[in-house]
Amino acid sequence: MLRSFQAGVDILLLYTRYRIEDIVSVVEELMQEGILTEEEIDTGVERVLALKQAYRLLP
Repeated sequence: MLRSFQAGVDILLLYTRYRIEDIVSVVEELMQEGILTEEEIDTGVERVLALKQAYRLLP
């Protein structure tokens, strides 16, 4: 998962065997270690929201 974030991935498609709580924990650990920043997460969220808006997927 770390390599995905380092590569600039904004959305992870996960196999159902993963629990969202586990993913959140990993992201929190990466942030605590300074590997992933809140700014990087915010930037990814902004890109995803811009695409959703462009395709009229937002209410």
